[in-house]
Amino acid sequence: MIEKSGYDLVASFSLPSEAWWNEYYTPLQIKLIGMEEEYAENQDALAVIDMTWREIEQFQKYSDYYGNQAFLLRKI
Repeated sequence: MIEKSGYDLVASFSLPSEAWWNEYYTPLQIKLIGMEEEYAENQDALAVIDMTWREIEQFQKYSDYYGNQAFLLRKI
């Protein structure tokens, strides 16, 4: 797929789950708590907040089975 798109693969690596917890999910959890209070009367916003809590829960349960991969590509 990379080559068909006109690129060479220079390198790739998996992002560790600790990076997601430390840099993304932990700050996001803190922010969500404040947002729940701020948007208590907005059902659409609360639905998005709830969906985000579920995403965090899924990552917590299943991060050993999926993750994110970074690719460094060079245009051919």
